[in-house]
Amino acid sequence: MLLCRENPDATRIKPSRGDGGIDVLVPASGAPRSIEVYQVKSFTGTLSAQQKLQIERSLKRVQTFCAEQNLTITAWYVTLPLTPTNETREWFLRLTEGVGFPCHWREPVTIPV
Repeated sequence: MLLCRENPDATRIKPSRGDGGIDVLVPASGAPRSIEVYQVKSFTGTLSAQQKLQIERSLKRVQTFCAEQNLTITAWYVTLPLTPTNETREWFLRLTEGVGFPCHWREPVTIPV
């Protein structure tokens, strides 16, 4: 919900077989058929090998889906309720190296009370 509040043009995609690995889609400004993609995971603590595999698969799915739909990814964000360790950050950098678009680990947001 916070992502949609930050990006009024954002669309939440209901999880399904055909979701293409997209949880939130934001049209890129000024570029037709260009999108920012958010992959939202609820993992907490240190990422397990299985959780890392899920993120890797999500990235591959979104690349395949966007190629098939003639969409250009302008940015891909993994959004998790945790701050990465140096080891996890290095794994993420290796995972996303050379994909052809910026990839970011979205840091947790602290909401003032």
